[in-house]
Amino acid sequence: MAEMAIAGTVREYHPKGFWWTSINEEDWPKDEESLAYIKENWHPHFGDRSQKLVFIGKNNILGKIKESLEESLLTDEELTKSADFIKQLKDPFGDWNQVVQTNESESAGPSDSAEIQ
Repeated sequence: MAEMAIAGTVREYHPKGFWWTSINEEDWPKDEESLAYIKENWHPHFGDRSQKLVFIGKNNILGKIKESLEESLLTDEELTKSADFIKQLKDPFGDWNQVVQTNESESAGPSDSAEIQ
């Protein structure tokens, strides 16, 4: 598990521990308080794995960011399908290779940000 923080051009990455789901249950803490904390947000399939996104910025674009991210999530039905099904889905963020190639070719010129739709 890791924490990633991005602010402008500054990026920081820090290890943040581990998922309890990756630890044998016999090695978990034995006290009730710790066990309650572990099981508080437990999912039957994913365990305690989760993601958190925090956006600090202009309020007028936060709704569009949230909407775009929610549109990219798989439905419960899609999650039950095979990996082959998931691989054939259209990437809602577009062609990442095109964005990388575009950024690399523009790196010698003025700095522009690429928009991923």
